[in-house]
Amino acid sequence: MIKRAVKNGLMAKYVLLDIWFSSQNFIKTSRNIKDGSIHVVRALKRDKRNYEYKGEQVNFKQLVAKLKKEKKKVVAVSGTLTILKSL
Repeated sequence: MIKRAVKNGLMAKYVLLDIWFSSQNFIKTSRNIKDGSIHVVRALKRDKRNYEYKGEQVNFKQLVAKLKKEKKKVVAVSGTLTILKSL
């Protein structure tokens, strides 16, 4: 759907995803459109699951620490995390 929208002239900087539709394949496909100019924004669960970040498996707390160290703007709301953009 995103590819079709871009093909028809609609261009966005960000795609906001529901957690249910944020598969790794969908994120990679979205990032490959227009040479990576479309960024993906999604919530993360604050539980025991691991996330891949720069090739490393990290839990929620580790990810937040890494993002803050890299000066990324992070918003945590009601048990989820949203990464907004670089400062």
